[in-house]
Amino acid sequence: MVDFWSTVMLGSRSFQGNVFGKHMLLNGIQPAHFVRWLQLFEATTVRLFAPADAAEFQIVARRIGASLQYGFFGEVKVA
Repeated sequence: MVDFWSTVMLGSRSFQGNVFGKHMLLNGIQPAHFVRWLQLFEATTVRLFAPADAAEFQIVARRIGASLQYGFFGEVKVA
């Protein structure tokens, strides 16, 4: 997770995995999982980062979540 977010947010290039492929292997994923994931992620960013930095993480996380939702469901079910 650290390598992934360091790569996404800092351009460290330390993550070399296939995020989309790994998530698509998960069974039983429902739209409610994305809602909960974003709630937890946003609460964590608020706790760990300055407001502007937390907001940037949250914007990126919402985009990633939307992409994964599209992969699972063919549409984005939650914003």
